Amino acid sequence: MNNFSWRVPATVTVLLLGSVLFSSCAGAPAVTTDTPIGSEQSGDSPGETQVYDGTACSLVSRNEAADAFGYDPGPSEVKDTTSPGATSCKFGNADPEYVQWTMTTQGGRDAYFKVYNGAAPGSLEDLTGLGEAAYGNAKFGSGFYNIGFYKGDSFVVIVFYTTKAVSPKTQALSFAQAAADRLTP
Repeated sequence: MNNFSWRVPATVTVLLLGSVLFSSCAGAPAVTTDTPIGSEQSGDSPGETQVYDGTACSLVSRNEAADAFGYDPGPSEVKDTTSPGATSCKFGNADPEYVQWTMTTQGGRDAYFKVYNGAAPGSLEDLTGLGEAAYGNAKFGSGFYNIGFYKGDSFVVIVFYTTKAVSPKTQALSFAQAAADRLTP
């Protein structure tokens, strides 16, 4: 695994959510989940129906990841987060591809607009059909595409990376659409 490939999107996710969440939640206790890091989530068995349970890992199923990747990526991996109300999840490895997403269920609209309004002019493109508002960004380098959207009180950031000859934007959009459709406000 190429460590650089993993660190860039992880850093992007932390920067995007960190500036929003950490600044507004200083001193709050860390979020813990009942699911241990690295364990399987609902919808992680091939053919199993995905059920939204309020966590990031329940937004995208293993089957949806397999359809986008063209192979079974294995179970989702819960990523540790200390932001109150935030959860993070990942499918795949840095080579040839992976998708990681983070969701906060507190103050989604405000978090979205803090990131959106704080971005460099021209760095984000408006996307339609995802939640109440959405942006996309391919500025992190070849093979990367980042999407942020909010729906109700939830703000979701998805980072997709691939070394394959496919459009990272198209792949990221498929994950974002699945997440937006499943997310209940």
